[in-house]
Amino acid sequence: MARAQVERFAGEVDRLYLGGHSVGAAIATVLALERDDVAGLVALAPMWELNGLRSYLWLATMAEPFVDFLEREPEINPVKYESLAVNVGDEVGEVRERVQVALRHAGEVDLPTLLVATAADSVINLDYLQRTFRERLVHPRSRLVLYRDTRAPRPDWWNDARMVAYHAHRPSERILEMSHQSLPVAPDNPLYGRGAPLQHCLEPNGTDRATCLAAPRERVWYGAYHDASPDDRIVSRLTWNPHFDALVDHVAALLGVDGVRIARAPRE
Repeated sequence: MARAQVERFAGEVDRLYLGGHSVGAAIATVLALERDDVAGLVALAPMWELNGLRSYLWLATMAEPFVDFLEREPEINPVKYESLAVNVGDEVGEVRERVQVALRHAGEVDLPTLLVATAADSVINLDYLQRTFRERLVHPRSRLVLYRDTRAPRPDWWNDARMVAYHAHRPSERILEMSHQSLPVAPDNPLYGRGAPLQHCLEPNGTDRATCLAAPRERVWYGAYHDASPDDRIVSRLTWNPHFDALVDHVAALLGVDGVRIARAPRE
């Protein structure tokens, strides 16, 4: 379906750009690499490789004849399923395999690409992303935007020419780190933004939503998914991007919008 929609859309625009988030970004990558009319790719936390979950994908194939759901949760979210269906494992495994095959066959990719990731991502494998970026995404306008705790030393693979880091640890907003989910969401999003209904106590680490909602607000911080929370804090999933304006500017720069200045933000 995605391929058919891209084919249709390509006939309606002067320049074709593809993009997506997570699994959508992996699909966009496959489609971008198989066409010669794509002007650029925006990949937000693309699922090119999984961080830990890969070892469990085969279980979904084994379990599918017997059960429908790996996990059932209350459906409090009008735009996202909280429960996890078994067939999702099959679909994720197939997308992962297709994108890795496409990247290997493509060799060096001379396509302007904006790759966005968070160092604390619990879903995707950052090491695979950065190696793929450095070794295969060779276009001089390609950029890697990384949200990380900039108080820590830079990774040994860091390249100032094509990479930019934004500070992910923001105590004034009780943000420990950026999450996989938070990257494409504006602070004023009515569901996921700062102070929005789903922003507080969504999938808290190591506890349940009721316990999180009952806790003093100053005890609840925001970050990525972990099995447990640090010290006495409750860590809820961060659902919005405090550097969203800067991200929009990076996307606009990739699209070649005239007069773009990257929004000023604490960064390396």
